[in-house]
Amino acid sequence: MKRGVIWIALSCLMVSSLVLASCAKTTSTQTTKPATATTTATTTATTTATTTATTSATTTTGEEPIYGGTLNLYFPQDFGNWDAWYPNDPEYAFRLYTENLAQRSWTVSPSVWPFQIDYIPNEYYGPSLATSWEQPDTQTIIFHLRQGVYWQNKAPANGREFTADDVVFNYDRMLGLGDGFTKPCPYNSLTAYAMIQSVTATDKYTVVFKSAYPTLDMITALLNSTPINSIQCPEVVQQFGSTNDWHNAVGTGPFICTDYVSGSAATYIKNPNYWGYDTPQHPGNRLPYVDIVKILIISDINTALAAVRTGKIDVIGMNTSPITWTQAEQLAKTDPEIRQVSLPYDAFCIQMRADHAPFTDIRVRQALQEAVDLQTIASEYYGGTTMGIPYPLIGPSLPGYLWPYAEWPQQLKDEYAFNVAGAKKLLADAGYPNGFNTNCVASNNSKTSDLDLLQVVKSYFNDIGVNMTIKVLDSAPFATITRNKPGVDQMVMTDRGAVTFPPLIDITQRYSTSSSNLFCVNDPVYDKMVNAVNTSIDLAAQKVLIQNCDQYADENFMVVIMPTTLIFAAIQPWLKGYDGQYQSYYNYYAARCWIDQPLKQSMVR
Repeated sequence: MKRGVIWIALSCLMVSSLVLASCAKTTSTQTTKPATATTTATTTATTTATTTATTSATTTTGEEPIYGGTLNLYFPQDFGNWDAWYPNDPEYAFRLYTENLAQRSWTVSPSVWPFQIDYIPNEYYGPSLATSWEQPDTQTIIFHLRQGVYWQNKAPANGREFTADDVVFNYDRMLGLGDGFTKPCPYNSLTAYAMIQSVTATDKYTVVFKSAYPTLDMITALLNSTPINSIQCPEVVQQFGSTNDWHNAVGTGPFICTDYVSGSAATYIKNPNYWGYDTPQHPGNRLPYVDIVKILIISDINTALAAVRTGKIDVIGMNTSPITWTQAEQLAKTDPEIRQVSLPYDAFCIQMRADHAPFTDIRVRQALQEAVDLQTIASEYYGGTTMGIPYPLIGPSLPGYLWPYAEWPQQLKDEYAFNVAGAKKLLADAGYPNGFNTNCVASNNSKTSDLDLLQVVKSYFNDIGVNMTIKVLDSAPFATITRNKPGVDQMVMTDRGAVTFPPLIDITQRYSTSSSNLFCVNDPVYDKMVNAVNTSIDLAAQKVLIQNCDQYADENFMVVIMPTTLIFAAIQPWLKGYDGQYQSYYNYYAARCWIDQPLKQSMVR
């Protein structure tokens, strides 16, 4: 009856509010399962060009694109700054006018990789400012730049040609490697670039990156969408000291910033000298299609949804502005003509101090997991939009990296299944027949913690005698406490990285000496497995080794996991060429999508 009241209360709450949708390992050899992941792979050097197309083109409507019109986007918070140097600020500001060396490959079919999450495997990147790249040895990557690319025709670059020296300047500045820069930028993912030792232009269109040691991390870092890889204009930095003033925003990208009103909107116009073409769908069509992109800054989600209903916003619900299943459900009732796409999102979890009793005992960790009814949470709390299948470390949107649930032995599946009696017995066997008291830190930021879901978990824990006190913190103190080592007293609710982000995020969070190991995991077996991942210089072999880490974490109950979740994108019927893909490279999506203006005019009055 107690939990029934909770479910009823939460159901009412979820209809009217947002419900947006990591861990530990024991050092006790007595209560830790042995490693059973025995797959091995030979690590060999790779020498490969990574831009070859192997599959059919991405989805297309079959319609002929129309030039012109305005693309209206939405963002829930103001721009913090316009310079990629600064960490943790919205990236919309500079994404539309800057570009990277690589982008997602438009020749890869969504059936192969749907591009609906931030992470893209290296083999699915394609050309952008670079047309190709190769790795002649394990410490060198050579990028061959596209010729005939020009900086936007505004001061101080004034439309000059883009060259290898520009790339060198950008990375010298961001990584503190030269050009007068001795300190790296404070971007929070900088550790991924620590191995880069030098960046050199060997001619006008060739850039050579050198790493301090053999690694796959360098190519992964240089291909991905982090702001460090958004090439900034040297003249702007040299003349103004930074790129933080929108008036000086100059890039090579498809759009030019012409206006910005803080807290209201940013306006970009089409770059008439942009190099890009709509290959492979419409290879003769020069990009971009739309004349103007407007980013409307609307802090209130209900106001934003109202703007969608009246046709003032063309798409809502992408990774920067997710809508929940309840909001999507209501929108489908009131505006059924608006397309909706479900996207992989995240999974909340309870992380435990690995160096604290009782969590050093695997039976306690397993008991906490068995106490949580994942199936009921999936069906009732998430409205049946997700499955109650456990993915403890790496999520289902990363095929090839996770140990698939379908391959789990039945015994392990049973150990993750809801079982109150079994959980109580495990606690008794571990010396806690009456349960124990504990606490859990959580944030009031719905992207980091879900306080309503945590109340449900508290109720489940109570049923096996575990009395959990919830400590709620504002975002800033929560970030501070969870970035210190050790991060919390007992437990913490967090979201998980390896659902939509690179799998190495969660893998390394449990490595004993890692700065991100906030829960004091110290497991020599796991450390050895992570070392094998980090020293692998073969992509296929590394994937297998990551699977091994995932399997070991699953078998040792490193985290109390909740179901993976979905977010939803709502797309106006007149917006073509966009199907809800993750917006890491949204400058390229914005350039390729187009507005069916006759359809829009007939629907918006």
